[in-house]
Amino acid sequence: TFLEYTNHLRLECAKAMLLCDHTTKIEAIAACSGFNSVRTFYRLFQKYYRLTPSEFRERVVVQNPSLLNEEYKSG
Repeated sequence: TFLEYTNHLRLECAKAMLLCDHTTKIEAIAACSGFNSVRTFYRLFQKYYRLTPSEFRERVVVQNPSLLNEEYKSG
């Protein structure tokens, strides 16, 4: 549906922000991605990616620290 498509795009935006920015609060990322409800954001993120946004952010930092350096160099 259109809503599913829109939410998918919002989640992809949030995922990109979580990869690039490790200081912004997750609530702010949810809002910047177009979610009016943080609860909905968490529920959908976990449904699509099988991790909470915090777990996703944590795993990226632990597993791919070089990715962070590359992101900041190209940014």
